[in-house]
Amino acid sequence: MEQIQLRQKLEDLRQGKIPPGELYATIHDFGRAYFLEARPDVERFLTHPDSQYRGLAIHVLASDWRLPECWETARKMLLTDPDVDCRMKAASALQALKRDTQDHPTLEVLAGVVTNQQEEQIVREVAYAAMRGVVKYDPREQFRFANEGLVVQEVDWNWVRSFLQAK
Repeated sequence: MEQIQLRQKLEDLRQGKIPPGELYATIHDFGRAYFLEARPDVERFLTHPDSQYRGLAIHVLASDWRLPECWETARKMLLTDPDVDCRMKAASALQALKRDTQDHPTLEVLAGVVTNQQEEQIVREVAYAAMRGVVKYDPREQFRFANEGLVVQEVDWNWVRSFLQAK
């Protein structure tokens, strides 16, 4: 999408002229086009009452744009958002921000989610996949996790717990 079209969409968004049926696609377009001019507007959706917009906002900010300053926002969403899909997207966002870094604070947060038996199984699985990507990103492994899910027997529980114990 051209910059002129994106700027027009941004102006339409700011004036409330985007039809509800096109809002999600518009925000997604900003992310795919790396249209950072829309950043403050995308950030506003992090607190939107509709969870699909909160999840999309963290995806655009962290996964599309890879803004390192969004780490804390993703962490908070992972730990506190009431919506399962938002928590899943937040786990993926942490992985996108810290891919291949072995970043201990990120691994510690994700390990806490993986070991939290009160958390939804799918969120725990996505958090485990994110941990794997933070340590060593393997696109085939990530594709398999995303498409086939994670078998509980595959989880290296000692490895996961090691990030909770090593302070």
